[in-house]
Order: sequence, then C-alpha cells, then structure tokens
Amino acid sequence: MKSGRAYLRGFGLFMLVGGLAFLVDTTITLALAAFIHYLLANAVGFAIAFLVNFLLGHRIAFDQPFALASLRRALPGVLAISLSGLALSSGFMLLFHGTMALPLLPSKVATAGLVMMWNFGLRYSTVYRESTRNG
Repeated sequence: MKSGRAYLRGFGLFMLVGGLAFLVDTTITLALAAFIHYLLANAVGFAIAFLVNFLLGHRIAFDQPFALASLRRALPGVLAISLSGLALSSGFMLLFHGTMALPLLPSKVATAGLVMMWNFGLRYSTVYRESTRNG
C-alpha cells in the first residue's frame, strides 16, 4: 500500500484534475440548463467531464500510461464508478436544488465535492488498487 504521503499526493492531483473536469461539467450544465431541464443538463455536463476526468486522472492522478491496453483495462471500472457518481450527482442535485431550493451553482459545487470523494475512494481502492499498492 502506498504511504500516506503518496495517497495525499494522488488525492491532490485528483483534485486538480477534478477541478478542471468540474469547470467543464459546470459550464456545460449551466449553459444547457437555460434550455433543457437541469437534471438532463447535469447528465450531459457530467458525461463530457467524464472523458476529461478519465483521461487526465488515469495519467496524472494515478500515474498510468496512455497505452491503449492500460486505458482499456481501466475504462470499465472507472465508467462503472462514474455512472454510480452520476446517480449520486443527480440525487444530490435533486435534493439541494429541487427539494431544498438552493441556487443551481451552490448545489452543483456541493454535489461535485461529495461525488469527487466517492470517485477517488472507489478508483483508488478498486480500479487502481494494484498500482497504489506497488507505487
């Protein structure tokens, strides 16, 4: 298992990558929410940000090569985790914005933080488990 320092470094890099993906996600969500239902806009933003997050997270946060075999090996697990994150994201958005009537942007920020922790924890402990043990 990686040391606490290596775990925190990976988490910090994941936060940077996640921050960029969040900007992509939020920009798309807010732009589309003016024209379509906010939950559909949220799903579209999430999907596009997934691609950014997967590719950059794979290489930067988890220090994996861009080799096709490495990407293929990681994609199914990361996609499953991200789809569970999409369900959580939609649920939190429904709670914060739909039920509690909080503004859309603060709802999105709170949701993104919660889902980011979920995604990192699951990726670290499942998809990238071997590399985090040996790194």
